[in-house]
Amino acid sequence: MKAVWFAVYVETSKLQRLSDKQRRRTLNALELASELGAETATLDGTDATSTLIDYARMRNVSKLVASAAPS
Repeated sequence: MKAVWFAVYVETSKLQRLSDKQRRRTLNALELASELGAETATLDGTDATSTLIDYARMRNVSKLVASAAPS
């Protein structure tokens, strides 16, 4: 199946305080997704959910799979 897929990271003010290790892990995941063919994006927003939904609507995304950073 040929499909366009996206790997998106939404950086909120809370997530800007991630440790260097957590930030590196996130960037590594985006890099891997890109190598596997994903279109990647890092978005700024105050609310991760609404930012992601707005992006999905803008890109006409039909399905979302989301994960949150550990607390």
